[in-house]
Amino acid sequence: MLKILHHPSCSKSRKILEILDENAVEFELIDFVAEPLSPEEIQVLVRKHGEPYESLVRTQDPLFKERYEGMEFSAENVARLLEQSRELLQRPIAVSGGVAMVLRPSERLYYFFKK
Repeated sequence: MLKILHHPSCSKSRKILEILDENAVEFELIDFVAEPLSPEEIQVLVRKHGEPYESLVRTQDPLFKERYEGMEFSAENVARLLEQSRELLQRPIAVSGGVAMVLRPSERLYYFFKK
């Protein structure tokens, strides 16, 4: 089943929910603010993400610039960063099977409709 990692105050996350509802797609909603991901879940997410690791991180966020700017974006470093500063997780993210994808732009969601 499609899982959506969602941040309720994020307009992009809310847009994804609208698209899913309009297309009557079943999904599991994970509000990672209310229910933070465990370190193990973060590591699985990083492994399933087939794109550059930095795309999982909100690199324009002031917290990132203050604490992490200049870091090397390895799988281990990104997992550690997201364990320490979970609010820096980019959103929304779709997870299905062996794929995890940041849904920016929101049209990327249609990749999962083809499966």
